[in-house]
Amino acid sequence: MKSSRRAAAIRLLATTVVAAIPVACGSRTPLNYVPSFDDDETDDTHPDASRDPDASTRSDTNADRSVDGRDDADAPRDGADVPDALDARDVADRADIPDIPDIPDLPPCHAESREGKGIPIDFYFVVDKSNSMGTDAGMQSRWSAMANALSTFVRSPSSAGLGAGVGFFPRSSNGTNTLCAVNDYRVPDVPIALLPGVAPQIVTALAAQRLGPGTPTTPALEASLSYARAEKIARATRDVAVVLVTDGQPTQCNSTVANTATVARTYATGSPPVRTYVLGIGPSTANLNSLAQAGGTAPARLIESGGEAELVAAFNAIRDNSITCDYQIPMRPGEVLDYTLVNIQIRVGIGGTLAPLMKVDNAAACGAAGGWFYDRPVLPGNPPPTKITLCSATCDPLVQTAGSHLDMLVGCKTTSQSP
Repeated sequence: MKSSRRAAAIRLLATTVVAAIPVACGSRTPLNYVPSFDDDETDDTHPDASRDPDASTRSDTNADRSVDGRDDADAPRDGADVPDALDARDVADRADIPDIPDIPDLPPCHAESREGKGIPIDFYFVVDKSNSMGTDAGMQSRWSAMANALSTFVRSPSSAGLGAGVGFFPRSSNGTNTLCAVNDYRVPDVPIALLPGVAPQIVTALAAQRLGPGTPTTPALEASLSYARAEKIARATRDVAVVLVTDGQPTQCNSTVANTATVARTYATGSPPVRTYVLGIGPSTANLNSLAQAGGTAPARLIESGGEAELVAAFNAIRDNSITCDYQIPMRPGEVLDYTLVNIQIRVGIGGTLAPLMKVDNAAACGAAGGWFYDRPVLPGNPPPTKITLCSATCDPLVQTAGSHLDMLVGCKTTSQSP
């Protein structure tokens, strides 16, 4: 009897393993399959009689009929039942059902990396011609050193292709009364145009200036930034920045360092953003770093000696290290780009690591986390975007760190800020 029971248990265990295989694999069970249990079916013999010839001849109907010694009467009647003949019959039924093909996994997204090229940048120079610029700086005055250095810069072959313009402050109505209104400084002395073509006009304008009283930096800078923004909007494929050239503290016309910094910050974080570079000449320039910080280009270039050679080097450094926040959208010839499959990643400095950026709707949606946006929304019927702009929080570290880099990744769904 003991050997007969052991044989029945082994056969039942084998049936359990066979029944479990399709369920574990998941490839032979239809998605709409629901197990059925025929509770009305009765049999005088043990359900496993077909597999155990001795079972039907047992006199003890309460004999152990399970592998773990439990009576069937104590076992649950649901999907957790110990497998029996019904389960075996279900296995046989399912064996006739053809395999359901597996759904293949989608291939991973592969993005093509394209190096982002900064849009060419134009500079509008806002030049201080206050009386203090006549102070000697070695063999010549600060004004003469600055005028000669700026003339060298605009004539340099290295500056060819840049845009340049210039405006001077203070302005006066009769040579003595300093003008204080923002509108007094809106019209440039030399409008922005491409170098080297506009270089002679800038050199002539520098030579024609006469120094005057006061340093109304706040209205002069605000008017210059307003002009630069209008030029930037009109020149969709070029960036525009302002370069403030001064020898010290703002005075007159409600001009203070704090007020001037507020103006610079407003335009640096506006839409579109316009940045302010600062070139300080002479010993009283320590306060100018806060203006450069507010304008998104810190630190300021400070030339205490006011020498011409140092000023030429400073102008060249601004040109060579300027990083625009606007980038061209790199396109292949004849390509129809899906603008919803574009992502941006940046590296701050040569030793930095590439980091992905989140897309935001526009400049107003830029927050402390930074990000990027198109100059035009991607909507059916809209003209396609022409450039990518970085939020100030993202762009500032790139502008201030040499060797920074931007990549555009094409081919994967754009990662956007949650609404």
